[in-house]
Amino acid sequence: MAILIEVGHYSLSKAVKSVLRARLDATLATLGGTVTDYLPEDLQGAGSNVYLSDDRIPPQARQYLLLSVEHTADERVLSLGTQNSTYEIRILSAVRGTQTARSGSDPAPTSEDATWQTAGLLARAADYILERYLVAESSIYNVQRLGQVRQPLDPLRPSVCSYATRYQAFVRTRNPLGE
Repeated sequence: MAILIEVGHYSLSKAVKSVLRARLDATLATLGGTVTDYLPEDLQGAGSNVYLSDDRIPPQARQYLLLSVEHTADERVLSLGTQNSTYEIRILSAVRGTQTARSGSDPAPTSEDATWQTAGLLARAADYILERYLVAESSIYNVQRLGQVRQPLDPLRPSVCSYATRYQAFVRTRNPLGE
């Protein structure tokens, strides 16, 4: 297991964004074999609508993922010079509400109904990618979902449906005290 000094908001945010961008299109293609009605669109090739941002100035894309990372704790371990650092990762999976069912097999879907379904599938795809690939492709030794919340509709943008998911990530980092 690597013990890193450079892990922080920069490298952890970059790792999360990289894993999501690299795996999102393939995961959505896999979903296409089982879900026909509300499959999220290709996010403009290789997941380019995955941003480190918040929702103050939302992207112009119809579907997007917004990421944020926060350092929450450090715990010393028995060996000098190392510590376990805890980070909270938040992902907002949002879909702008001009979505309709693709196959038409859902009886009389409204655009809001279809948009919530698509946002839920997009959130689940991001969830699968983080829990499956983030540990394998970064210095994180454990990641677990803390919860997922359906966001209330914003009166200024009532056509955007989104889910906010929180994760806890654990990383072994250097502690300057014992070096």
